[in-house]
Amino acid sequence: MPAIRQMANRLASMANRWLTGFTHINDSAYGFTAIRSDCLCKLPLDRLDKSYFFESDMLYRLSRIGAKVSDMLMDAVYAQEQSGVNIRREWLNFGWKYLLLLAGKCLRKVPGAPL
Repeated sequence: MPAIRQMANRLASMANRWLTGFTHINDSAYGFTAIRSDCLCKLPLDRLDKSYFFESDMLYRLSRIGAKVSDMLMDAVYAQEQSGVNIRREWLNFGWKYLLLLAGKCLRKVPGAPL
C-alpha cells in the first residue's frame, strides 16, 4: 500500500477511535464487520454512508447504540492493481463528515438539543 494511503488510514482510524470511543479498534478500514441481528435492527441502514466513509459511519452509529465492537484482523494483500481512490477528494469528504459527526456528538451533550 502506498505510504500516503497508510498515513490516511492511520489518521482515519485515530479519528474513529476518538469519535466512537472504540479505542481498541486499531484499523477501522480493514477486516470484517459482524453485527448481531438485534444491533442491526437498530441501525438506520438506509441512512448509512454510501462512499468510502461507510465503515466510519457504521462504527459511529454502532457506538451510539452501545454495540460491542472488536477487531478481526486480516492481512491486506496488494498486487499490482491501481487504486481508484482519490486521496485529496476523499480526505475533503472524510474531513467534512468527521466534522458533522463531531458536531452531532457535541449537540447531544447539550440539554434540550435534538438527537
